[in-house]
Amino acid sequence: ARVSIRMKIKTGEKVSITVTHKHLSDETNQAELLNVVSGLNQDPSVHGILVQVPLESKSKIDEERILNAIDPDKDVDGFHAVNAGRLAQKTSTPPSMVPC
Repeated sequence: ARVSIRMKIKTGEKVSITVTHKHLSDETNQAELLNVVSGLNQDPSVHGILVQVPLESKSKIDEERILNAIDPDKDVDGFHAVNAGRLAQKTSTPPSMVPC
């Protein structure tokens, strides 16, 4: 996961995208992670959110719940159920980030 994260940061830098990596402890529980996602959803300076999966936590965390907590319009990976549906239907109304 660490190599993947480093590559994503480097790629963002290459295309002049500001990337902020929020490293959370493996002690982070689901409620805490949902709180972080909620804060990023509400932050107008954040345009995209990517949660690195699989999650490395000692706590039981429902990854699907976390991914679906991301605002579909900020979902960089396109894992949110709304974006997966948009991708399957080959539509993006309203425009959002879905992987190509």
